[in-house]
Formats: sequence, structure tokens, C-alpha cells
Amino acid sequence: MAHQHSHAVSILEIWYRADDDNQYKYLHDMRVFLAQIMDSALRDGLISVNPAKDHRIFNPSKKQPVEREALSVDSVKEIIPMLWKLGRHDRLYLALVIFTGMRRGEVLGVRWEDISVDKNLIQVNRNITYTNNQPFIGTPKTKSGYRSVPILPDLLTFLSPLEETGYIVFGADSETPMTQQAFRCMMKRIHDTVDLHGATAHVFRHTMGTMLNDAAADVKTIQSILGQSDFKTTMDRYVHPRENKKQEAIQRVGSMLQE
Repeated sequence: MAHQHSHAVSILEIWYRADDDNQYKYLHDMRVFLAQIMDSALRDGLISVNPAKDHRIFNPSKKQPVEREALSVDSVKEIIPMLWKLGRHDRLYLALVIFTGMRRGEVLGVRWEDISVDKNLIQVNRNITYTNNQPFIGTPKTKSGYRSVPILPDLLTFLSPLEETGYIVFGADSETPMTQQAFRCMMKRIHDTVDLHGATAHVFRHTMGTMLNDAAADVKTIQSILGQSDFKTTMDRYVHPRENKKQEAIQRVGSMLQE
């Protein structure tokens, strides 16, 4: 069995590196997709270890994604009222992205059944990825991805009236996630209507992490809300100190030295 695992890893390494001219995110998404397929095989007892999660497999692309900084609170405040100019479908997607810090695929995977108004929580259970335009309903990217996200009052306003069942953002019907092409069309409508200040779903995720940090949330709380598994990832990727906060901090140190 160990020999079979090593052989599978070798095959994946060859395939992965053969595509090193592709964008970093494309290769990353393909590995996530493969890992989800092999997780299913693992649960069915067809394999004993998931080779797509082996540490020897790494992303060879030099085309690393450009990390964009979080939006300012003022920019977010400008965007929120503009959501009402969107159709309900598009408005729900953007509201979930802004107010929860969830990943794009997690937002696309949210169903109405995942929302508990009584507990004021959204349960994250799914992650939608794409292959050849078609949606694949998988699990969150990590174990920590399974989580409950608190519902801000503003978000509840956008979600109302709540429905009983089905995907919140859907394709042909409420039981079918939207295709990649449908998602692109939705994003074009959003960009044509709302000035997002260049933000993507990932930037809004950064923004939520930074706002939580500004609100003095501890790192464990930020990790839990964002669904991150380790301290370093949370601090390095999703918590960006504001310039004014750095100025305030250094001024406080100066005051301490003068006392």
C-alpha cells in the first residue's frame, strides 16, 4: 500500500510540474479539486491515504498571486448602501462576502438551511469549486473551514426575507449551484453597478480579518471566524495593521519612554 501511495504521489508531482506555466491559483484550485475527489475515495475505502495532500507535492508556478491590501472601513461603508442597486441574487452574494469573511466557494455553497436566526449563526458546510464550467460541491478547504460565522445585523437585513431551503446563490434552480460562466456574468453585473474599489472576495476576506483585528478580537477568534487553521496564516495573510494604528502604537511607545 505504501508503494502504491508513493507511485500515486509521483504521478501527481509529474502532472503538477508539467503545468508550471499556469497561474498559481489555477494549480492550487486543481489540487484542491483532486484532494476532494480522493477524500471521497478514502471514505469509500478505495485508498488508505490521500496522495493529493502529500507534503512532497508543491505548487511550481512562479506566477504567484498578488496580495492586495484590505479595504479601508470608509471604503466598505461606501459600498454597503450600493448593494440595494443590485438584484436580490447578486445582492445576497455580495452581502455574504462583505459581512462574513467567507471564501468565495463557501459563500456559493451556503444554503438557507445553514442559517439559524435564533442562534444568529451561519454554518459553513460546503465549498464550491469549478471544473470545465461545472460546479463541484465539496467540503471546506480545511478542517477549520467547518465553522459557524456570526450574523451581523446589517447582513440579516440583506438576507430578509429568509427562505426555507435551497442555495442562497444558485444556478438553474435553487438546488443547483451556479456554473462558473453564470458566476462571471454575475460579477460583471456587480462591477457594472457597484464600485468595489478593486476588491475581490479574497480582498473582502482580508478586510474582515483586519476589521476584526481593529476591533481588538483575539487571534483565536479571528481564526475561528475566517476558518483558518494556524496562527501564522491568520496573521500573515488576513490581519493587516492600519497605518494609523501603527502611528498610534509608536506614539504610545514614545510616551512611555518620556514618562
